[in-house]
Amino acid sequence: MENKSNWTWFLELLNGDLYLIDGRGLVVISDQLIGLLQFVKDILPHVEHRQCARNIYANFRKAYTGVELKKLFWAAAMSCVEGDFKRHMDIIKKLNPSAYEHIMSKEPQTWCRAYMSTGNACKAVENGISECFNSIIVDARKKPLIIMLEEIRIYIMERFAHMIEESTKWNTRICPAVLKKMKLFGKNMRFWLVIHSQHVFEARRGCNRYMVDLDGRYCTCRLWDLAGIPCVHAIATINYIQQTPDEYIDHMFSKEKFLKCYFANTSPVNGSNLWPQTEFVKPLPPVSRRMPSRPKPEGIQECNQGTYPYATKEERKERKEQCEPNQASCDRFERQEHIPMLPKKKGRTRKEQFEPTQASCDRYERQEAVPMLPKKKGRARKKVQYDPNQASGSKFVKSKRKLGINL
Repeated sequence: MENKSNWTWFLELLNGDLYLIDGRGLVVISDQLIGLLQFVKDILPHVEHRQCARNIYANFRKAYTGVELKKLFWAAAMSCVEGDFKRHMDIIKKLNPSAYEHIMSKEPQTWCRAYMSTGNACKAVENGISECFNSIIVDARKKPLIIMLEEIRIYIMERFAHMIEESTKWNTRICPAVLKKMKLFGKNMRFWLVIHSQHVFEARRGCNRYMVDLDGRYCTCRLWDLAGIPCVHAIATINYIQQTPDEYIDHMFSKEKFLKCYFANTSPVNGSNLWPQTEFVKPLPPVSRRMPSRPKPEGIQECNQGTYPYATKEERKERKEQCEPNQASCDRFERQEHIPMLPKKKGRTRKEQFEPTQASCDRYERQEAVPMLPKKKGRARKKVQYDPNQASGSKFVKSKRKLGINL
């Protein structure tokens, strides 16, 4: 149960194991646990508390959906300067004023980069690391307490040993994942013009201008201060003076610090056969109790099923003798003799099986074919119908002359 006493007990143990002292340089990201903020301040007064932006957006999109609002929300969360944050929020306010009020009520100082403190080498606005760990132990969390802790311990041992083995293959002072991220930051550095001004530089692109101080490892865009990795303006400036950007990465991302994190691995544990014997009573499983809901009706069991799933062979045999032999699933039930069916012939059926009335059968008595007259060649003439009642017909005139009728 998440209450004040349990959180206080957990934070005190965490403070003692990791030597956090008063929480300086420490960042805690929670999933909108309002009560946790006060508990953390009591044990670690100088810690920085942040909220997970992904959880805030998950609650936000339940009431306000749309791709445009989604892009504006994450653009506002990723803004490293307060001016950029306010500009994105003004666009949201014009689109939907109620959505603007909802976002501003969630304390942007705890999930926006523009209000985060610098010097911690942490620019995260969501607790993706803990979510990755939860996805690994999702099956172990469904098991009893001791088995769950045992599987988590084994995973951590294998994880630590694997990371130490992988670090031996590195040939650089900085972790390869950090170098890959730095290259991603400096993808568009060719578009930035660098102007030298004594000990500081100015990086400009159109109307955007930022001051870069390489000695103080500072850029007015605040991304270098938050992440500990040079931003695109700093990388353009470092290339301008013909130096390597690896030297300006924070020492927290060095190989030495990485090995220090994975150095203290979990020790192996002996089995129960090597545990010392005690006079205490062995713990027993909890007593089963009736649940508050309505009990489910017991299913009808077959005669040879027994008490599922813990039926023994003798129990099934005894239950089989007590049943009445009227069930089809019982072995004592007198069943009718099975009449074997003739094997089905392979291939296509023969024509003799068809009735002799079908045209496709050879036995069907067909009528003799009447030979047709050969078709005349040439164009067919039009048949003219003569009307004998018409005076203009030549056939009618000739017939009148033969009869001696004067026309």
